[in-house]
Amino acid sequence: SESLLDQQQRDFDTAEARLKAIESRLGDRIITAPFAGVVGLRQISVGALVSPGDTITTLDDDPVIIPYASEYEKMGIHRAPIHAFAPSSKSAKAYEALWQRLQHQLVKTTVRS
Repeated sequence: SESLLDQQQRDFDTAEARLKAIESRLGDRIITAPFAGVVGLRQISVGALVSPGDTITTLDDDPVIIPYASEYEKMGIHRAPIHAFAPSSKSAKAYEALWQRLQHQLVKTTVRS
């Protein structure tokens, strides 16, 4: 009947409003950095109460600290080595050069034996 439909619509609207309120509160708990970088040492413990302006950690934009970190991190996403998804990257080329050196050393060691 109409009254049942009206009641269900009110229940739906109430549930939707609750969901939006929860999502809003959740958004207050997400911390984003102002720029891409490498997270430094954290200044607080997990679960600690923080206030606006508290230093939680440092964010370093110096790529020398961990070179090509984003490519290393993507190996977990792609579940593949770097050369499989970024073959022309500096990291892939570095791994290729290392592999060539190791193969060369293995050949020299095998020939001598």
